[in-house]
Amino acid sequence: MKFRLLEPVRKKFRVEVPEDLDDMDQHLEWILPKVVPWSEDLRETQFFLNSRWLEISDNEEVQESLLHIFLPEQKYLVSVDGDISEGKWTILDGSNTLILERNDRMKELYNLAFLNNDFFILKKHGDQKRKNLPNYLVLGRETVVASLTWREVMEMLFNIWRNSSSYLLYVAIVGGAIALVLALSLLT
Repeated sequence: MKFRLLEPVRKKFRVEVPEDLDDMDQHLEWILPKVVPWSEDLRETQFFLNSRWLEISDNEEVQESLLHIFLPEQKYLVSVDGDISEGKWTILDGSNTLILERNDRMKELYNLAFLNNDFFILKKHGDQKRKNLPNYLVLGRETVVASLTWREVMEMLFNIWRNSSSYLLYVAIVGGAIALVLALSLLT
C-alpha cells in the first residue's frame, strides 16, 4: 500500500522514450547506451543458441516473417515465411564480433550491441545509412515479440533500464530530495 502513495512521484519522474525519434536506428542509438550494462557476451552462447529469433524491422515494406536460428557447431538457419536457407555463424576470437555467412556465400560482419534472454541486437560494421540500410539487425525471442510492433519492442527494450536498480535509485534520490525540500519548507 505504501508504494501506491509514491506512484504519483514515480510517474512524475518516469523517463520516457523521446517522441522525436523517427526510426528504429534512432531509438536504438538512444536506448542502447542505457541498457548495455545488462548485456551478455557472445561467448555466453546459451543466450542465443537453439532459440527462435524473430527479426524486427521498422520498414513497412517488409511483409515477410524472418526467423533466425543459431544452432551448435556454428550452423545458422534463416526462415523467410517458412522457406529455410542455411548458413554458418562464427565469433571472431577475443571479440564480440560475429560473422554471418549464408549459403549464397554472402558474409556479413556484425558487432554485438546487446544480448539477453529476449533480445539479440547486432550492429553491422560500416556506414549502412549511407546506403539507406539499417545499422542494426534487431532480433527478439519469437515467443516474446511476435505480436508487437517495432515501437513496442523498443519500449520493451527500454524497460530493461527503466526497471533497473539505477533508474529506481534515480527516482529514490529525486523523490528523497523533494521530500526533504517539503519537510524543510513545512518546518520554516
